Amino acid sequence: MSMGTIAIIILAVVVIAAIAVIVAMSARTTDVASAPQGDAVPPPTGDDGAVTVAGRARVTGFHVHGNEARVTFDIPVTDSDDEVVAALLSDQAVEVVREKRHTLPINDVEQVVVFTGGDTPVELTRVRLRTPGELPDPGTQIDVLDFSSVAADPLTRDFASSTEVTATPTPTDDSLRPLGDEISLPPRLRSGLTAQGIDTATMKASDLVTGLLSLSGYQIGQGPIPGTLLATKSGSRTFIAFDEYEEGDYHELSESTIQRFAVDSRSSNVDRSLLVTEKYSPFSVYQLEKRRSDLRILSRERLQAFVDATSLG
Repeated sequence: MSMGTIAIIILAVVVIAAIAVIVAMSARTTDVASAPQGDAVPPPTGDDGAVTVAGRARVTGFHVHGNEARVTFDIPVTDSDDEVVAALLSDQAVEVVREKRHTLPINDVEQVVVFTGGDTPVELTRVRLRTPGELPDPGTQIDVLDFSSVAADPLTRDFASSTEVTATPTPTDDSLRPLGDEISLPPRLRSGLTAQGIDTATMKASDLVTGLLSLSGYQIGQGPIPGTLLATKSGSRTFIAFDEYEEGDYHELSESTIQRFAVDSRSSNVDRSLLVTEKYSPFSVYQLEKRRSDLRILSRERLQAFVDATSLG
């Protein structure tokens, strides 16, 4: 083999190796660029990875037995011992039957029976139909979970109010207490949250806020960024991001999470943006909100005021 041929082979090997190195570095750069920035934690997700959105209680069972259509909701029995909750779930149960009648015969159904509980459901209430198999016209039904006529719009009040942040309270132990131990809910709002399947004793900040917004007439759906939501009402769109607190987390919102939220909100093409967290806010939040009137950080020390604003309608 001549020296020229050997030189060509060596050059080809070098070129191939260089190309391999470039491809490997490019892949690594892509992985780094696509990795999530900051330490914000998205709201709870279901088994399919979809964000859990409040609005209606989850249905865990439905079947027709004789002249009864039986609907079971995923609400603890102890939380459903409430006349308001019974009325709210009755309306939901009728709508469940309406959706199911295309696959199951209901011609002989005279009553819609509402159950709550887990493995051992307990009957809560009954809805008697005027005529067997005929459900009330949905156009004449009132959405009993829409409190917009009697509850104030908490976002309108919150974005119009002072944004001053007080000093962060010092926790008495290593973990923050459950929100249910600190938030005072008027009976009507508590019933409205319970009827959406929200356990007010163990709820997260995301449960509380999205539940109250639903009661205030907002339509809540998936947001433009994974793990976020979009609340819409009267043509106004609000981008909602979350930083959920988990046991062992630091009790104060991090600067990286705040800055990431500020960047994401700009690219979301919405009217206003909300960051919801059970953690406390640092004082820097006040300066950010002074610069950006379209932003609000709904942190732990502000959640009670948010509840109060909803109940003042």
